[in-house]
Amino acid sequence: MSSPFKDEPLDSSHTSVEEEQDRVPVRHSSSDHRLTDRQRIENDSEVEEMARKYEKRRADRILVTFDVRKRLLKTCKKIGKEKGYPFTNKIQLRDLEKFRNNVKAEVDQQKDSFWNKTKKRLGFRNSSEALLKVLERAYIFVNEIQLDEDDWFYYQDFNYFNTHLESRWPWWRNDLLRACWLLLLFYLSTPILFCAIVHDEGVCQPNENGDYGWVSALYFASTTMSTVGYGDLSVNANVRWRGFIGIVYMIVSLVVAIMAFSAAADNVFTPFGIYEERFLTWVVGDYVKGTFLHERIRWLKIVKLTEIAVEFFSLNLIGIFCVRLFILRSDLEGFQWTWMETFYWSVQTTTTIGYGDLNMSFEMRWFQIFYLIISTYFVGNALGKLGGLKEDLKDLRRQHAWQRREVSKGMIEDMQATENDGKIDQFEFLVASLLSLGKVTSDDVLPIMAKFRELSGDHGFIMACDFNDMDEPKVDSYDVELVERVDIHEL
Repeated sequence: MSSPFKDEPLDSSHTSVEEEQDRVPVRHSSSDHRLTDRQRIENDSEVEEMARKYEKRRADRILVTFDVRKRLLKTCKKIGKEKGYPFTNKIQLRDLEKFRNNVKAEVDQQKDSFWNKTKKRLGFRNSSEALLKVLERAYIFVNEIQLDEDDWFYYQDFNYFNTHLESRWPWWRNDLLRACWLLLLFYLSTPILFCAIVHDEGVCQPNENGDYGWVSALYFASTTMSTVGYGDLSVNANVRWRGFIGIVYMIVSLVVAIMAFSAAADNVFTPFGIYEERFLTWVVGDYVKGTFLHERIRWLKIVKLTEIAVEFFSLNLIGIFCVRLFILRSDLEGFQWTWMETFYWSVQTTTTIGYGDLNMSFEMRWFQIFYLIISTYFVGNALGKLGGLKEDLKDLRRQHAWQRREVSKGMIEDMQATENDGKIDQFEFLVASLLSLGKVTSDDVLPIMAKFRELSGDHGFIMACDFNDMDEPKVDSYDVELVERVDIHEL
């Protein structure tokens, strides 16, 4: 029998469990995983190689829409049911190749269509081309591990580890871009809702000339989203249905604010986060033999608290000087604040308290539309860092205790497995270090080992012969028409 994926013939005979056990090297001691001279020099140990393999696979995942993923899973499941396979989470490789050929023919047919070219120019993905890319990756995968055409292809596992979901809409794929669209939609809908539909004068207050009511509505959107709420604008809740609209509006503003601020934290200010980490590493420093823990903790506190203070007072200074310009240009009674009153207004704004006890000019709302959102994000980010300082100190203590360890009888007894052979291999050291550093806990380990016991069975190892023990379909010939009858277009 020859494989549909390779020209050379493959041996399809199944090896018995006893023969497979004889061929698999049995490892009973930790010395099996010792580092070679090359691995010590080139950072190419088994652990590092495994870590790089998983990171590369995660980075190389194919971006697909939900429709493509659903089509792949439902088509493979239908093939399995139609062919009477005992399991619906896998199909044979011959089925995979036929599925791939069908999709390839579909892509070739759509290649020169006007609609397909137009969608590509607009940034939309062609679902058939994306599905073909996934199947081509599967084709490469089964060739690399040299599977036979009667072997199983676990399509659900392959789908999870090799694809990553993205939105079908081009403007919705980037988190930051999605947040910008949400903010734009939220701000545009506010004056439309309260000024054009509801006609709520409590939100759309005009200036002394009776103009720019929509500016008040945008200002109201910022005060609501930032939770400042000075109280100078509000929904007229005396009318019952307007109160309900106000409730829904507040909930929507909270959702939009969370999504927008989270996206900004993950995208826009990432470079600042990188420089911050470098500066923190430079000040706190890596562990040096003889360094005391309390010295590193002191410097960590100083750096974190200084950073928070700089962000907070910088934003307040920006607010103070900008508002002073509005004060100099305004003749409004009660708006001639002193410097201390300006500082008082700035702090109650950036902390989102917003007492609303100060009289502000209408022109100042132009500035507050932007300042309220920006300052709320930065101060929220600073307060988040303050809350995370406790966890940072815990991590530093664990790192310091782990880095200062040296080879000793206590270390060997602590890290070695049950062999008690006086040796620690790279895998034992890795697991013990992850537990010591708090990266994993026993709650993480227990389900993993339960899964290992399930897969290893009586052998104590997971071996290549284990998947041959499973029930396999008795297929004497390749039913081409059966796969062709699976309508991939309707899925």
